[in-house]
Amino acid sequence: MTVERLEELQKKTLLTTFEIRELFAEIDRAWRAVTDQSTEQRYTYGTRVPRFDLIPIEALTSLANRYEAGEQQYAGKAWNALSKNQEAPADVEFVTRRLTNVIAHVYHALGVLHGVIPDDGDDDAGAIMWGGSLLAVHRARRKECTGSTHPTKTGSKN
Repeated sequence: MTVERLEELQKKTLLTTFEIRELFAEIDRAWRAVTDQSTEQRYTYGTRVPRFDLIPIEALTSLANRYEAGEQQYAGKAWNALSKNQEAPADVEFVTRRLTNVIAHVYHALGVLHGVIPDDGDDDAGAIMWGGSLLAVHRARRKECTGSTHPTKTGSKN
């Protein structure tokens, strides 16, 4: 994938399902090109290429739909990779509130799965994955800043 293609995608606020499939097809082609090389050549640069091709397209679509719904519902205030509020994942209270919502979605999904409550059409899987992605970004950025994924001993929220 070229830098120009990535910049083009970053300028968009929403991706269509077709564009998502196209993007992951490009990632898959790039991955196959890398894996066709010897193991020694793949690790020459000291980084491992994650196996994005192992993620089912249905899961990616569900997650992308959740991000899109947030963008539509909250306009410019939603948190996503293109939003202006990139400080949100560093805010422990923000992350905590969102993870509380994830827990509610887990219980709702269990109720629907076992037929205890009717399916209201809300994509619980997308909401759960969204919360997981927020937590992953929170932990990765904390580690970049502090070298640790845990709060400092002084009680810092960042």
